[in-house]
Amino acid sequence: MVSANDDCLISQYVMFYKIDEMIHGLMKKMLYIYIYIYIYIYIYIYIYIPASFICKSLD
Repeated sequence: MVSANDDCLISQYVMFYKIDEMIHGLMKKMLYIYIYIYIYIYIYIYIYIPASFICKSLD
């Protein structure tokens, strides 16, 4: 038989597990956001800035 106390412990564990899962999901999202920002900055520095210099030198 499951006593009320065990039930409370189980619900706390489930809650903790859900919060843990949520944090992992957020961390994954943050990681993807950081990767996108990094790629965007990389493209900006290595493509956009040289391209603008080339365009200026052509004028």
